[in-house]
Amino acid sequence: MGGGFFHFGILGFILGPLIIAYLIIIIEVYKTKNAPTFFVKEEAQ
Repeated sequence: MGGGFFHFGILGFILGPLIIAYLIIIIEVYKTKNAPTFFVKEEAQ
Protein backbone atom coordinates (compact mmCIF):
# COMPACT_ATOMS: atom_id res chain seq x y z
CA MET A 1 0.00 0.00 0.00
CA GLY A 2 1.72 3.09 -1.23
CA GLY A 3 0.64 6.61 -1.84
CA GLY A 4 -0.05 8.31 -5.13
CA PHE A 5 3.61 9.24 -5.55
CA PHE A 6 4.69 5.61 -5.20
CA HIS A 7 2.17 4.32 -7.73
CA PHE A 8 1.94 7.18 -10.23
CA GLY A 9 5.14 9.16 -9.77
CA ILE A 10 5.13 12.94 -9.91
CA LEU A 11 1.71 12.96 -11.61
CA GLY A 12 0.17 11.21 -8.60
CA PHE A 13 1.92 13.67 -6.29
CA ILE A 14 0.20 16.56 -8.09
CA LEU A 15 -3.18 15.02 -8.97
CA GLY A 16 -3.82 13.21 -5.68
CA PRO A 17 -4.35 16.33 -3.52
CA LEU A 18 -6.29 18.04 -6.32
CA ILE A 19 -8.71 15.13 -6.62
CA ILE A 20 -9.23 15.08 -2.85
CA ALA A 21 -9.82 18.86 -2.76
CA TYR A 22 -12.37 18.71 -5.58
CA LEU A 23 -14.11 15.77 -3.93
CA ILE A 24 -14.43 17.73 -0.68
CA ILE A 25 -15.91 20.70 -2.57
CA ILE A 26 -18.41 18.47 -4.39
CA ILE A 27 -19.49 16.80 -1.13
CA GLU A 28 -19.87 20.18 0.59
CA VAL A 29 -22.02 21.54 -2.26
CA TYR A 30 -24.13 18.37 -2.25
CA LYS A 31 -24.68 18.53 1.53
CA THR A 32 -25.59 22.22 1.67
CA LYS A 33 -27.40 22.27 -1.70
CA ASN A 34 -25.85 25.72 -2.13
CA ALA A 35 -23.13 26.19 -4.73
CA PRO A 36 -20.37 28.70 -3.99
CA THR A 37 -20.60 31.96 -5.92
CA PHE A 38 -17.95 30.97 -8.45
CA PHE A 39 -20.31 28.24 -9.71
CA VAL A 40 -23.32 30.53 -10.02
CA LYS A 41 -23.84 33.11 -12.72
CA GLU A 42 -24.74 36.47 -11.22
CA GLU A 43 -27.50 38.39 -12.92
CA ALA A 44 -26.63 41.82 -14.31
CA GLN A 45 -28.84 44.72 -13.31
